[in-house]
Amino acid sequence: MMYELLTFDNLFDHEDREETYNRGFYFLSWRKENAIQNVGRHLQSEVFCILLCDRGEMSLSMGTERFDLSCNSLVIIRPGIRLVIHDCHEFEAKCIVFNPLIGAFNAIPVRYITALYTSVLKSPVIVLSHSERKQFDELIGNFRKISQYRGATEFYDYAIQSGIAMLLCVICDLMHGRKVVCTYGGGRYNEYFGRFLQLLSENFKKERQVKFYADKLCITPKYLTTIVRELSGKSVSKWIHGIVIREACYKLIHGVESVQQISYDLNFPNQSFFGKYFKSYVGCSPSEYRLQNLNSICD
Repeated sequence: MMYELLTFDNLFDHEDREETYNRGFYFLSWRKENAIQNVGRHLQSEVFCILLCDRGEMSLSMGTERFDLSCNSLVIIRPGIRLVIHDCHEFEAKCIVFNPLIGAFNAIPVRYITALYTSVLKSPVIVLSHSERKQFDELIGNFRKISQYRGATEFYDYAIQSGIAMLLCVICDLMHGRKVVCTYGGGRYNEYFGRFLQLLSENFKKERQVKFYADKLCITPKYLTTIVRELSGKSVSKWIHGIVIREACYKLIHGVESVQQISYDLNFPNQSFFGKYFKSYVGCSPSEYRLQNLNSICD
């Protein structure tokens, strides 16, 4: 089965979206005509999307699970997930679409990123109560106002990053412990992936070999790689190194430890090795990265 890519630039070829000066995200209103046009299409998401249903109904498959959406359904579409819209009736929704390359997630510690992913795996769709919907609408409204302000300094950039961090943490809190609302489907893949993310968040500072995580899950490295790539679109190695780099970036921006202390905390043999590793992924040394972000705040 061939899947069409759902990218940041061509999301459903949607015209009714609010640009945000390349801030890495945009708002859009998904009207019933858009839903009808996409019934039966097989899509693979390359974006992180928050979708909140305003009215109508939709039957949607995400991965191996199928969900029936209605008013007040909150849906999280993650990068790598495969989607099929089976049916819809008068469906309308609000969306915030994020470019997965956005650097704003540096404002969130690794433990919260993995917790968010685990929560989304367990229940990517929840139904908000009347009071939760009212509060969430207010939160989205405030975030929209901040994004529309379009400040000209790095202070505004940091405000946007903090706003995204707040939004994702609230979603994680809403999803924590909620009952899964899928109609049918699921399976072992989600369970293995969730356990892998949990193991990764607990061990990434010391263990960076695929075999370690596969052994902990009592499966082969090849099978783990298949699962992770199928559900996220990334390899196990990319997940491991991505988490290490994200934690390093967070500590460099928000922490007070020296580069040497950070390299030891992340279990690198020495500061020089850490510097080469960091530069291979980020494009600059840890000290340069810290200085760039410090200058952005102080300028």
